[in-house]
Amino acid sequence: MITGCLRTGFKLANNNYQLVYYRVAAALINMIGLVLFMVLPLAVSAVYLGFDMAHAKDIFFYAAENPLELLARYASLLFIFGISALLYLTFASVIFMYTLGGTLGVMNNSAADPAYKCSSSSFIQEGRKSLSRLLMLLTFESIITAGLFFILIIMITIAYDFSGG
Repeated sequence: MITGCLRTGFKLANNNYQLVYYRVAAALINMIGLVLFMVLPLAVSAVYLGFDMAHAKDIFFYAAENPLELLARYASLLFIFGISALLYLTFASVIFMYTLGGTLGVMNNSAADPAYKCSSSSFIQEGRKSLSRLLMLLTFESIITAGLFFILIIMITIAYDFSGG
């Protein structure tokens, strides 16, 4: 029974080998997105703010003496980094969810109909169909996680106050 299921699973995966290429393409798009959303804005903002690499060794000693002044000096750089990270995570999540939805849809159709062949049009159609459902699931999980994190912070704060800190 188990070997039959494994054999069927391997046959299903081998019939849809094109899905591997779609996942590799999604990974390459995510790497390009990393450069576009993270590296490029940070490099441009560092040049714009006048971050001089010759004085980089002095910054560490300066940060040890006056960390708040250094934070105030480079607050815009931190803001740009935060926004870039948020945009990249959103972009990467959507690409990953789209690819996951397309993969699951094609595998589902292929398991239901053995004569079904994977094609780029079916992958795109399944990705579009599943994207909104997967994003709603991600939103729901994020709200639950944020709520639990908020409760954890409240509990830690209360415990810290009761301990006399």
